Parts: sequence; structure tokens; C-alpha cells
Amino acid sequence: MHLHFHLSIQLTEANKIIGEEIHKLDHNADDAFEAVNNRYQDILDTVEKKRQEALQQIREKRDEKKKVLEDQLQTIQNERKAIDADVQASQQQVDVKSITKAIAELNDKVNTVSTLAEPIENHYIVYMVDEEKSKGLLKKISEDLTNPQLGGRIRTSKTLPSNCRCSILGNRV
Repeated sequence: MHLHFHLSIQLTEANKIIGEEIHKLDHNADDAFEAVNNRYQDILDTVEKKRQEALQQIREKRDEKKKVLEDQLQTIQNERKAIDADVQASQQQVDVKSITKAIAELNDKVNTVSTLAEPIENHYIVYMVDEEKSKGLLKKISEDLTNPQLGGRIRTSKTLPSNCRCSILGNRV
């Protein structure tokens, strides 16, 4: 009976020690998860920053091109108003000299209108990627992330806790 009691105490103690080891393992794994997440978040933040910069450049180029085209539209609308006003004014003219002058002015505007019909800017805007370089870059990033000195590594030990020792030298552990 005494032996049974002694074995029961040892098993209870073993259960406690193993439970503490599981708790420490979970805690260390959580710390490792956080370290991995922080490392990769830094990388993702850098990539996101570059993505936003590329998007901003596209927006700026679009806005520049759009402004040129909108200015051209405004010029067309102004020219239309001027022609409409000239036509209205020429309809009220009765003498041949004034009508001839109005027709000559309208003929000059025909040349101006034909040049306005051609856009002075184009719609071309693309994001071009050199697929070979892109694949190479992605491969290098993947390799760098698996390089222990750049991307980090996972380390474990098979040493039994009872065989682990800690020596204190000065103020260092």
C-alpha cells in the first residue's frame, strides 16, 4: 500500500511536470508565431508601400493625361460657342461684304476644328512587368526567406529538461 501511495505521488508529480512543459511549449510557440508574424508583416508592409507607390504613379499619369484631354474638350466647347455666335451674327448680316467676311472666318475655323478632332494626348497607360525578371525576383525572395540569416529559422532541441543547465557568468545568463 505504501508503494502504491509512493507511485501515485510520483505520477502526480510527473503529470504536473509534463503539464508545465506543455504550457512552456505553448508559450514559446506563441512567441515564435508572433516573431514570424512580425517578420512577415514587415515584409508585407514594404511590399504594400511599393504597391501604393506604383498605384499613385499610375493615378498621377492618368490625371496628367486626363487634364490634357479635358483641356482639349474645353477648347472644343469654347470653339463651338464661338462658331455658334459667329453663325448667329452672320445671319443678321445683310450686305454681301459682311457675309463674305463671315464665310471666310468660318472657313478658317474649319481648319481649326479639324485639328481639334485629333486628341493631343492618348489613352495609353499600362503596368508592364518583365515576366522573367519577375519570376527571378519572386524566386530570390523565396530563397532569401528560407535563408536562416535573412528570413529566420525554426530551432528546437531534443535535450531533456532534466539535462539542461543554466550558468550565470557575471550579469549574463
